[in-house]
Amino acid sequence: MKWLFHYMSAYKWRMAAAFVCMLFFALFSAISIWMLKLLIDKIFTADEIVTLEVPLSDYCLTLKRTVLVKALAAFVVAIVFLKGIAGYGQTYLMRFTAYKVINDLRNDLYRKVTELSPGFFTRRKTGELISRFTNDLNVIQLSIAESLASIMREPVTIVVFLFLIFYLNPGLAIISLVIFPPVAVLIKKFGERVKKITGESQSRIADITSVLQETLSGMRVVQAFGMEEYERERFSKKTGMFFNTIMRSARVYLVSSPVMEFLGAVGIAIIILYAGYAVVPGSEKAMTAGDFVAFLGAVFSLYAPCKNLARANNMMQQARAASAKILEILDIESEVKECEGAESLPGLEREIRFNDVSFSYSGGKRLLADVNLRAGVGEIIAIVGTSGVGKTTLVNLIPRFYDCLSGSITFDGKDIRDVTIKSLRKQIGVVTQEVILFNDTVLNNIRYGNSGISEEEVIESARAANAHGFIENLPSGYETVVGDRGELVSGGERQRIAIARAILKNPAVLILDEATSSLDSESEMLVQEAVNNLMKDRTVFVIAHRLSTIKHAHRIIVLDKGRIVESGIHEELMKKEGIYKRLYDLQFRSRT
Repeated sequence: MKWLFHYMSAYKWRMAAAFVCMLFFALFSAISIWMLKLLIDKIFTADEIVTLEVPLSDYCLTLKRTVLVKALAAFVVAIVFLKGIAGYGQTYLMRFTAYKVINDLRNDLYRKVTELSPGFFTRRKTGELISRFTNDLNVIQLSIAESLASIMREPVTIVVFLFLIFYLNPGLAIISLVIFPPVAVLIKKFGERVKKITGESQSRIADITSVLQETLSGMRVVQAFGMEEYERERFSKKTGMFFNTIMRSARVYLVSSPVMEFLGAVGIAIIILYAGYAVVPGSEKAMTAGDFVAFLGAVFSLYAPCKNLARANNMMQQARAASAKILEILDIESEVKECEGAESLPGLEREIRFNDVSFSYSGGKRLLADVNLRAGVGEIIAIVGTSGVGKTTLVNLIPRFYDCLSGSITFDGKDIRDVTIKSLRKQIGVVTQEVILFNDTVLNNIRYGNSGISEEEVIESARAANAHGFIENLPSGYETVVGDRGELVSGGERQRIAIARAILKNPAVLILDEATSSLDSESEMLVQEAVNNLMKDRTVFVIAHRLSTIKHAHRIIVLDKGRIVESGIHEELMKKEGIYKRLYDLQFRSRT
């Protein structure tokens, strides 16, 4: 867990102050026990004048018993008050540290996730990632706030009380400590068991979160197919597995407490036997009543820190299990990396080239093989082919959502892997069939990534995307909140908002991946006109299901088995009697 202590090092002075408070808390606790000796030996006596030995010195004080009573009464109040302040200080400072560490860790984890390439998210469940941000971080936070404070405080408390019992009676102290080795062994055993079970429980709760996220996001499909009972059973199975896991953990916790109490009782019994038989009244080994009560109080006081240490160790093992899952994400290297010394990409002036580009996902079957393609400024390149041939994969390589397996993609002759990712993506606008809108206003969704843009410019881009009309009719116009994933507007309206967002960005390169598939014929025509205006002096890659929308593209390329097998304008490809004509005829016949 060194990496976690690295986060905590930023708050080392607060932790140092917390340790000082812990030290005073332990000292005041020991003084409270010492006062039992004074109370019994000096106050409950018939003598009016009492002699008070100063600990760790040869000095003695002679006081009236009534004066000592008043002094002890005042001292009790002062000690409890100071102990309370020390206790408050240690708890507040440790919790402050814990909350700040988790806040920093949560931000770093989010930063890391946003830096990872899309390939990472295709292999991970969304619910699992959410569980990392919530459940796992909460476990670590509780561990730092509670168990770390105990791990720092209790050893200090134990040392102080050990000093006290050895001061009172070294022989009896040694006898009473025979219980500590088995306690230490049990703490270790319980901790190892808790760590293993906690790792399982963290995985179980991640599974529950994943099922919940999938069901909530796909509730319409669940209800449309009558799968409510199936999903309930699936969720119940996951929660049942989690229940069994946490009950195993509960058993470990519940067993550890009585075991510690039993060992503590054994230790107390040993002390009583030794004191009753080995310490003969009147001998040099004899203890005063005050000595014995203070000794017994100190030993009893040792029990709580030992029990707290056992509990803290269990919590730290839980934190270790949770930390391993967090660290797994923090240690992941993005598949798309920015090279050292990457330069900012200037505006596109001539062309984009694919040079012998090949690609596969995670070493699997190649989806693209030796693709060579040139797209000049102002050209509209349409990409067609059957499902699964790599159309979307091809355009995803341009903004470096993925990196090609071999070959290169260049902007005006400069390899895109040699430029900063931010400057590359700044020049690219993307509109896909699956539109993602945020639970915010229409205005903010359109100018997403362009916060400094005026409302007038937003409205202008909405007009160009044929969206202004329906936006004005929304309850609050451009200030209408579209809901989670834009569910409060229709699919076609979501698509037009996304197109307005791309238009507002004013990119040098535009990628339209089935961008008009959700529009009706009238809206599609108007949006196509807006897109045509946007295409001037820009390079556009279009993937379209409706081949009728790309007949006027400057060039149409046909992909088959990851390769470009045909290229040309609509009329040329129709004459070739190849894949394009077959796709076009099939689509035309299906519509008629």
